[in-house]
Amino acid sequence: MSAPRSPSSSSFFGNKLTLRHFLTRRRMVVVALVGTAVLVWTQRQQLLGSDTGASVSPPPKENPLLVETITVAAADHYQTQVDFTGRVEARRITDLSFELNGKVESIAVDEGDAVAAGQAIAQLDTALLQTQRVKAAAQLEQAQAQLDEMVAGPRAEDIAEARAMVTAADAAYQRFDEERQRKNDLHQRGVATLKERNDARNDAAEAAAELQAARERLNELEAGTRKEQIAAQRAAVAAWTAELENIDVSINKSALPAPFAGRITRRLIDEGAVVNAGQVLARLVEADQLELHVGVPVEVAAGLAVGDKQTVIIRDRVRNGEIQSIIAEVDDRTRTRKVIVTLKNDAAESVVSGEVGFLRSRRSVSAQGFWVPLDSLVRSSRGLWACYAVVSKDDSARSVVEKRDLEMIYSDGERAFVEGLLNDGDRIVVSAVHRLSPGQVVSVK
Repeated sequence: MSAPRSPSSSSFFGNKLTLRHFLTRRRMVVVALVGTAVLVWTQRQQLLGSDTGASVSPPPKENPLLVETITVAAADHYQTQVDFTGRVEARRITDLSFELNGKVESIAVDEGDAVAAGQAIAQLDTALLQTQRVKAAAQLEQAQAQLDEMVAGPRAEDIAEARAMVTAADAAYQRFDEERQRKNDLHQRGVATLKERNDARNDAAEAAAELQAARERLNELEAGTRKEQIAAQRAAVAAWTAELENIDVSINKSALPAPFAGRITRRLIDEGAVVNAGQVLARLVEADQLELHVGVPVEVAAGLAVGDKQTVIIRDRVRNGEIQSIIAEVDDRTRTRKVIVTLKNDAAESVVSGEVGFLRSRRSVSAQGFWVPLDSLVRSSRGLWACYAVVSKDDSARSVVEKRDLEMIYSDGERAFVEGLLNDGDRIVVSAVHRLSPGQVVSVK
């Protein structure tokens, strides 16, 4: 068996170790309490300031965000902007053709050429027409000479000649009449035969007829030409005159001039081709006079009038125009009314027929709200938008931002018309809005 442990020895070391441990733990608790008290006192002094005048570090200074603001004003209406699509067209487009059949002798233009009004485009062969004209001119000259002779009346020489012929015919008649009487007496006495008597009678009758004709000719010459004859001859002159003019018209129509100034956009015929009347040779477009043809809803057209100044967009460039006409019927297919807007002459320098253009229409809508830049808006909850209004905090010099929920009514691409928690004269932030949060201190430019 082992010897029993001495109680005095064990109690001594045990009591000694327990006292040391106790003193060590008490010192640690005191140090912790003192440290906690110092920490609490330091934080209190930082927040409330030291009452004893002890030296403490100042709180860190705020660094406000520099922002740009605008002042909003209340509005009682806004204007909507809608672009209607249309097509740029030349005021006049003509398919050029001859009115006559014939052979094309020459063509003076090609595709892309600019032509002036009246400039020669093409020419037909006129050789046959020139020959017909020479013949008609000769016929007219002959008919006119005959008419002039009828109007002037017979010459004195012709009248004298007619009188001489009457005298000669009368003398011949007297001789044949005496011979007729003699042969008739001889036949009654049985000396002359029946044939001799009849021959004498026939000769006398012929002489009488010739005398009558000579007298009528003399009477006609002395009386002058009859009105009916003169009228008939004048009609003949008029007919040949018309024939000559008709040939001249055909010769003139054998030349094809430009009806207006423009540009040749298409050429379909070359020299030497035989064409029919109405066959298209080329297309002429009046490039300097352009129009925008656009269909607009009936209710929009009702607010337009001829002569109104309008804004036209072509290839993202704004141009000025004026309403020339509003067609007084609705298109069955699009259910719109056509509006024709005339563009200024300088548009032809960069715009061509066939391009797409837009008619910009504005309409005023009554509503209470504010115009704000789109850059000032941020997304909010429940489908709303919001902006940041700058306000003074606690009547101090510092400015903070407040979030104001808004509903967007209309936007033109740069601004928005909104209604919501804004007041007339409020200042809103228009820069760096995505870096802001409610209550943030800001500095205004």
